[in-house]
Amino acid sequence: VLVAALQAEVVQDASLQVHESGLLTVVVDEHERILARSRGLNQFLGQKVNEQLRSAVAGRTAGLFSAETLDARNVFTSFRRSAMTGSIHVAATDRQQFDALTDRSTWTMIATGALSLTLAIGLAIILFYNVVQRRVSDERYAASRALSELDARLLVTTQEALAEQRKSASEREVLLREIYHRVKNNLQIIQSLLRLGSRGLNPEQREPFESAIRRIG
Repeated sequence: VLVAALQAEVVQDASLQVHESGLLTVVVDEHERILARSRGLNQFLGQKVNEQLRSAVAGRTAGLFSAETLDARNVFTSFRRSAMTGSIHVAATDRQQFDALTDRSTWTMIATGALSLTLAIGLAIILFYNVVQRRVSDERYAASRALSELDARLLVTTQEALAEQRKSASEREVLLREIYHRVKNNLQIIQSLLRLGSRGLNPEQREPFESAIRRIG
């Protein structure tokens, strides 16, 4: 910085080297006169800067502002003041170029926002699908569990019914045996009564009794 402050030619060379970058660079000395300029140096060398630049940099060490250049170009400007020499180093780009960059940044932000929104929607769909799948799985598990419990109750009821049926069949069998036994006893009593009644009869009269006793037997 000290060398640049002492040798104006070096400052001018440094400013001219950035001409291809599309930036307008200007070095202003402490008296607000142009010391170097990347465009039209011969035309503006030694001239005072315009009022917009003077008011924008007054009392400030650095900043950004929008203004017109001496050649009537609308530019977006940044500057920094040297603490050692008091000179002001200005870099400016055409407003149209800056707006194009801003528009590009805006579209980039929009595209990024759209991509983020798409990703968020995709993530929401995945989460919703997982929640629905989990709920469906829970419902299927609950239905399967309820069906298993119903099958178990049905099996128990069926076993109880079969046991009751077997018990009823056993009781019927006992009752039938008892009835058969009583009928047999009654028929034996009838046979005995017929034998007693035929004792005092002759063989011809006894034949019907014997026939009845055989038939009963």
